[in-house]
Amino acid sequence: MTKILFFVLAVLISITACSNKSGKKKKTTFDTGASGWFEKGQRHAERNEASDAVEAFEKVIQLYPYDKLAAEAQLQLIMANRANGTHESAIANADVFLQIYPAHAEVNHVILLKALSFFDQVTGEREEKQALASLATFRLLAQRAPEFKKEIRLKCISILEDILASAKMQDSYTYLNRKGFFPAIHRYREIINTYPNSRFTDEAYYRLAECFIALAIDDEARFCVQKISPKSRWHPLGNELLKKHIKNA
Repeated sequence: MTKILFFVLAVLISITACSNKSGKKKKTTFDTGASGWFEKGQRHAERNEASDAVEAFEKVIQLYPYDKLAAEAQLQLIMANRANGTHESAIANADVFLQIYPAHAEVNHVILLKALSFFDQVTGEREEKQALASLATFRLLAQRAPEFKKEIRLKCISILEDILASAKMQDSYTYLNRKGFFPAIHRYREIINTYPNSRFTDEAYYRLAECFIALAIDDEARFCVQKISPKSRWHPLGNELLKKHIKNA
């Protein structure tokens, strides 16, 4: 009888042990689901662990593309990529968002993030491609939602226009010094028409007046000087230029 009891106890202990092992195994392989990965991504983002946040939000999109959290994960992924310094990935994911969710409430926010991702890559005058792309994206946002993040948009546009206009001015100086008046005129007009709010606009009008005086086109020279802002340092210089070279100026 005693042997039978010991046998029964041994069997029960064995079953309990197997049950515990099975439970532990289930816990370690438990699938967190879309919400689990999303929350994990948020925690990493809050801790400034950008690369881990990117990985978690990518899991939501890859494993659960039709979940209600997929769109929000796509937005968070763009921000995580920007924080991670992977700007090209941020731009690519912004394009994906705009293609899949064109009517989403966060579309303007995504366009802004895309523009800023291009802007982040503009570190000098040589990054013309990124500067042009950033400017075009900011202008698209201005057309869609003129008041959305207006202050930051205008500030970035001003910086971008200065950078791009500066590069055009350097080209124009070269032509002007070589007396290549017509290509210089073309570039000065391009600065005025394309980057009207840059800090080079008034100088461009002054340089145009110089070109027209050299070509004896007095009326155009007068017109250019009239377009210079009265508050600009180029305004009195323009008037002096006319008085020096044009009779009855």
